[in-house]
Amino acid sequence: MLRRYTREQYLEVVSRLRAGVPGITITTDIIVGFPGESEADFEDTMSLVRDVGFDDAFTFKFSPRDGTPATRMSGPISRASSTNRVIGLARAWRATRCATAWTRRTRTMWSSRRAWTRPALT
Repeated sequence: MLRRYTREQYLEVVSRLRAGVPGITITTDIIVGFPGESEADFEDTMSLVRDVGFDDAFTFKFSPRDGTPATRMSGPISRASSTNRVIGLARAWRATRCATAWTRRTRTMWSSRRAWTRPALT
């Protein structure tokens, strides 16, 4: 889809944002079933979703729009395959989101508890 950055560059930006802005929310929109999308391409997307741990993800199946370059591309993905991919992607995101939320909540509770139980200096 003509991205002008690599996976590594994207992950680096996410890492720097999270380090610089604690508690930042990172979301994404993902279209699956784009013409020519291979199983390997889709697995790369799944891997990125797991690696980033997006706070929210809006996932869609590709649908051609008249007048766009994608309508002239070869290698359309079947509706069944696109449906399976969007379902799999949503499941992967939910699993990652639950794990990420649990980790953040636990860290916050631990930090808060340490602050509450710290003895006062006299």
